[in-house]
Amino acid sequence: MVAFDERTTTLGRWLDRNGAVLTTTTSFFGVSGNNISTSHPWPYLVGGGWDMTKSNRHDALVSGREGTTSYENFQAFIAATPPNASIAFNKTVNNVLANTNPSRPVVDLPVAIAELRDLPHLFKIAGDTFLKKGAGAYLNYQFGWKPFLSDLKGILDFQGHVDRRTRELTKLYENGGSRHRASNGSGQYQTYKPSVGTFKGSTVRELMSGSAEAWITARWVPDFGPTNRPPSSDEIRHKAFRAVFGLEASLSTVWEALPWSWLIDWFSDMGDYLQSQRNVVGFHPGQCFQMTHYEGWSSRWIDSDHPTASPNLTVDGPATLQVTRKVRTLANPASISASVPFLTGRQLGILASLAILRR
Repeated sequence: MVAFDERTTTLGRWLDRNGAVLTTTTSFFGVSGNNISTSHPWPYLVGGGWDMTKSNRHDALVSGREGTTSYENFQAFIAATPPNASIAFNKTVNNVLANTNPSRPVVDLPVAIAELRDLPHLFKIAGDTFLKKGAGAYLNYQFGWKPFLSDLKGILDFQGHVDRRTRELTKLYENGGSRHRASNGSGQYQTYKPSVGTFKGSTVRELMSGSAEAWITARWVPDFGPTNRPPSSDEIRHKAFRAVFGLEASLSTVWEALPWSWLIDWFSDMGDYLQSQRNVVGFHPGQCFQMTHYEGWSSRWIDSDHPTASPNLTVDGPATLQVTRKVRTLANPASISASVPFLTGRQLGILASLAILRR
């Protein structure tokens, strides 16, 4: 399938002294579409994944007379195709769904109540050396005081949290769902090669650059159909209250209460997956996509408008190629991803403290 072809074709010729054509070349200036695959005729609107590439090419053309031959817009050299910039994705669709879930809790009250049994231990720092006391105090704060104070703050501001969630849910019911976009990494590069060949005694140089941007789009759609009556304002507020405080039987709550689930969540999105499956308010995940936008640019040129060995020939500027590629991949929220991430300073501090306490 070829689309949006807006190029202007140029026929180049190399002729002998009598005007007979020795060789012809075809060059083009402008935009051409290629490498297009899609599961739907209007890929930007609906449907599944698609992959589209659009290029803008300008060849270096040579004109003039050299000895017994002449050139008329003859293709001197063309630019190489720039590669896609690499991206280190930093999110999964489960991360995005967990953070945007209308049923997400502000305070998971069942977990908070279960953790209250450890409250007396927050006032005790174990360890018989200064190093162990420091490590114990750090862990005490990270897994004791910090989540406890966060839960306490959420409980004290329960009225504000319920009001905000009620407004969010009311808007969701009015609009029939929501759509969210989250950045998922970027990348760029630039390479220079002082020599990629020669043309009439002149060295052909090359410069390439590229950039890439990725993001995830996620949707939340209502469980009820368009012909069903949406909940009343009192019902919405009741749902908001239950969602804010996690007042429902949920595998996510059980997972959060497990002792070492936090460590597993550093290397997988298990916790986010379970969080995305919460459904107190009547909304479930819709279609989610991984979107990627690549831009690449390539240029080849000689240092002069005239080749070193052929001063009567003129080269029409550098050869350039600009490529734009857009990819949409269907992201499945029903799968769990694992990775080996770059650990943050907080995570490294926790692991170091655990190692010290085990000595």
